[in-house]
Amino acid sequence: MLRFGRHFIVGFRALEEVEALAASGLIGGLYLTRRNLRAGNVATLAAGIARLQDLRRAAGLPPLIVAADQEGGPVAHLSPWLERLPALSSLVGEASPATLAMRARTYGERQGRALAALGVNLNLAPVVDLRPAQPDSAVDFLTRIGDRAIDEDPAVVSEVARAYVDGLASAGVGATLKHFPGLARVRADTHWRRATLTAGIDELRGDWQPFRSVSTRACAAIMLGHVVLPAVDPEHAVSHSRSVVQTILRQQWNYRGVLITDDLNMGAVYRQGIGRVAAQSLAAGVDLLLVSYDPDQYFRAITGAARALASGQIERAMLQASSQRLQQFGPGSPCRSALFSAQSAPERPGGSVAPDV
Repeated sequence: MLRFGRHFIVGFRALEEVEALAASGLIGGLYLTRRNLRAGNVATLAAGIARLQDLRRAAGLPPLIVAADQEGGPVAHLSPWLERLPALSSLVGEASPATLAMRARTYGERQGRALAALGVNLNLAPVVDLRPAQPDSAVDFLTRIGDRAIDEDPAVVSEVARAYVDGLASAGVGATLKHFPGLARVRADTHWRRATLTAGIDELRGDWQPFRSVSTRACAAIMLGHVVLPAVDPEHAVSHSRSVVQTILRQQWNYRGVLITDDLNMGAVYRQGIGRVAAQSLAAGVDLLLVSYDPDQYFRAITGAARALASGQIERAMLQASSQRLQQFGPGSPCRSALFSAQSAPERPGGSVAPDV
């Protein structure tokens, strides 16, 4: 189990639930949300997180990744305890083209300082899905990408996201580009059910531009959505598809950064068996598995992964490479600004229900 611990970021109801897991290396990170602030104030939670980090140091373990979902706008799961900022999209309408990047960086700095004061070192933002051409579906109650997306223009999204990521980094907080392969064309809500993105690879080059261009110049993880991309893998969602991870991201893009799943409690994958999906994600080369909404499911997920390793379904070399990426990315380690090899340049575009993550 210890072999897999650093690959899991888990939610919790009380810090006491995860203290032994953190101190023994059975988890690699924590996910904070508003339920963790109901019983106490920000200072109390910050002190508790600092204590867990002290336990990690005493045990010779790397610092915990402490993640939050503080996008701004409609998704701000640590507000009102942390300042609720407007959505990043508001900057596009307010700022002139000449000041847009500066405003986005200032926004990231402001948000990053508040997160860092709480002990957060990884924000699950920004959303770099393009704004959908159609309004959000009436049965899409939780994803609501139309309300969360920065803009429909990939160049604008890239500019705002890159500056925002730099602002977070100045406060010591990492960023996460989400939700690859992009949800602009997806109508189903993956919090509830399986979703499919039927567009071909050539059609998606514009949708993917922000993921590629931002991650070449900034230190940011990429979150994998629970969306099936039939053009590459008709059976598995991207979050646990070896074909997508290895063929598209690792080989074609030559991406060497950290990949994190969306919450494995979400309906699109949970009904397949969380242990099975967790094992497939690690076998695919995904680095971090998020189990946030129902933390008890972590035990099923890590047990499934351990069984898969024992049976040879997870290659030890794949796991070792993932551990090295985490060592380079995690808090306390120098985060490399260029996560692609020199020959890889950003591509130009051609012509059970969990809370929002």
